[in-house]
Amino acid sequence: MKMLELSHRQHPVQSLVMTAAPLMRELAGRAYQSCHLAVYHDGQILVVAQVDSPGPFTSGSKVGATGKLSDSASGTILLAFSDEAQRTRMIAAQIRAFGELEIDAAQRARLELLRQIETAQESASITWPSRRVRGAIDISRPVFGVNQEAIAALTVPYMERLDRPQSPSIADVEQHLREIAARLSERMCFSGHNQLQ
Repeated sequence: MKMLELSHRQHPVQSLVMTAAPLMRELAGRAYQSCHLAVYHDGQILVVAQVDSPGPFTSGSKVGATGKLSDSASGTILLAFSDEAQRTRMIAAQIRAFGELEIDAAQRARLELLRQIETAQESASITWPSRRVRGAIDISRPVFGVNQEAIAALTVPYMERLDRPQSPSIADVEQHLREIAARLSERMCFSGHNQLQ
């Protein structure tokens, strides 16, 4: 909670959360899924905003939740859309925060992370099975700021709704997320529209 309090005292995070809130509510309503907004903070992701899905059931990350960059869709998006020097600093900070694996496992993990970063850069998105909740599919896109780098990751932890057969599909949610992330980036003064496709 201390990290969350500190981050919300910073004007850029406050502005991001205030700007994102109505768009995130729109996304949750259109996708019929919860969504959250995560930023980079000291070697990890930090969830700074969250909106529940409509209806009686919901599942999602809590505001203030933290996690590793390398094993979350949000973290991988933030790594993918940072410049190389910043990415190196972010990974080094994660190692300081969470420790390093044994050499062989660490080497395999680094190679896998590089592959994931390349994939995210190519499509400006990630859709993969959640590494935290069995059966969920994490769908994540970058939110860009004026400096042309990702300032946040907007993520939907997609869960198939058996109580709503007409719920949006994964492809539908990817489209809704693409549109909302692009609109949020524009509101955060991003001008590189070609990166949002």
